[in-house]
Order: sequence, then C-alpha cells, then structure tokens
Amino acid sequence: LWQSRHSSIIALLQSLNLHIICLQEFWFKNVAFAQLYKSQLLSKYSFYSLPRTGTLDDGLAILIDQTELRVIDQHQLTLNDIGTRVALLLHLEHQNRPLPVVTL
Repeated sequence: LWQSRHSSIIALLQSLNLHIICLQEFWFKNVAFAQLYKSQLLSKYSFYSLPRTGTLDDGLAILIDQTELRVIDQHQLTLNDIGTRVALLLHLEHQNRPLPVVTL
C-alpha cells in the first residue's frame, strides 16, 4: 500500500520540477522506502537527511536540485526540549545569492 502511495508522491514531485523538496516522516529503517525515493530522484537531487532521536524510524530529508543550487554548509540540530524532534538546516547558494533552508 505504501509503495503505490509514495510512487504517486514521487511522480507529483517530478512533475512540479522543484528545486527544493523538504520531506517529513522520511522512513530510514525501511530500506525499500528510501530506495524508492533515491531510485527516482537521485539523478536530479542531492539528498540531505537526518533521523529522529531515540528508537523512532523516521526523520527529515531535504532534496536539492544539483543543477540550480549549491550547498555551502549544513547543520543538524537535536531539539531535546521537544521530545525526539530534530531540525536540518542547509545554507544554499542560488545565482551567487545566499539561501537558507530549514525543516523540522
């Protein structure tokens, strides 16, 4: 069931021709899940990801269009005061201009 749902999500993302994609509930311990996304999107996007703390299986992912954006730096944050939450911050450059991106 999840495979057809996420195949549809990937098809939608591809049709939108996005430069930045921020994903929550990106499942790390299900190898087939991550492989589905990477097999369809890795040719265009660089993947930056961060699992949640503790025993939870999910986390965050940011996909960056390699042809449009350059990653300058990245920071991974653990938000201990909000349970098992994490944040992923990327410092990007687009046409020689800085562009911060964060997902949590």
